[in-house]
Amino acid sequence: MSPPATVVLVHGAWHDARCFEPLVRDLERRGVPVVAADRPGHGASPEPLGDLAGDAAAVRAVLRTVDGPVVLVGHSYGGAVITEAGSAPNVAHLVYVTAFVLDIGESVMHQEGVGEHPPSGLGGAITFRDDGTSIVDAVQAAEIFYNDCDPGVAAGAAEHLQPQATATFAGVVTEAPWKHTPSTYVVCTDDNAVVPSLQRWLAQRCTNVIELDASHSPFLSMPDRLADILEAIALS
Repeated sequence: MSPPATVVLVHGAWHDARCFEPLVRDLERRGVPVVAADRPGHGASPEPLGDLAGDAAAVRAVLRTVDGPVVLVGHSYGGAVITEAGSAPNVAHLVYVTAFVLDIGESVMHQEGVGEHPPSGLGGAITFRDDGTSIVDAVQAAEIFYNDCDPGVAAGAAEHLQPQATATFAGVVTEAPWKHTPSTYVVCTDDNAVVPSLQRWLAQRCTNVIELDASHSPFLSMPDRLADILEAIALS
């Protein structure tokens, strides 16, 4: 039996790699190699905040350090990043966790305006700053991002939220690797940030679709269930 592929986790907007800690622990216990890296300007990254192209370049740099095949996982805005970075030769599978699956020339901002979907709870919680960044109110974040999490877990995650460069949401992708690379979309049916109807519309672009009765953050509320999905893909 071949060893599992390495799972590379790409976090979404306003977050950093710490959000994946329960999922990383679960995958490591199963013997699945995993890397969770901070995007530029987030967490422990010494780089300045950048745009979508810069975020994708940072992910490609991580991919070059991995030997063997990779399962590249993007959460939320991270879906745009893995789409732009996912044509790297060692990417064997793309996984979109309540994430943006973009086609060439599309942006996160573009996709949020496509189709008839209920409004997201996120809009009123974002503050756009004069310095070109945005931030999410920590109190409202508990209900928007972590509504199925233990209250202590939700409060701790909200404390780690940080500014996101607003330009990232307008960045357009120049690659669409999901057209030729196997992909899985994880729909989170209790998500108050990326509404389920939009997720299901985006999921039509993927090879496989799995639904979890989860909030926007299943890596915190049900890491074992998400690890089941990623382990199966890594071993396939």
